[in-house]
Amino acid sequence: TATIADNDSTGLVIVQSGGTTRATEGGSGDAYTIALNSQPTADVTVTITPDAQVARSPAQLVFTPANWQIDQQVVVSAV
Repeated sequence: TATIADNDSTGLVIVQSGGTTRATEGGSGDAYTIALNSQPTADVTVTITPDAQVARSPAQLVFTPANWQIDQQVVVSAV
């Protein structure tokens, strides 16, 4: 008999990188870098879901077991 305790945690590492803390109408917006904090066993899709006042690009990020630790960028701006 064996008991396996899996204490691995999964999650995202999100870093604000655009230099501002808010996006204003007509402004350039702000950028965030996102990466996973552990290697997945299959592809992971992160969907960015803004409210009606915010636009984002891209709408989705895909992390694979090969690129999970490489930062991907999302740009947000006020509508």
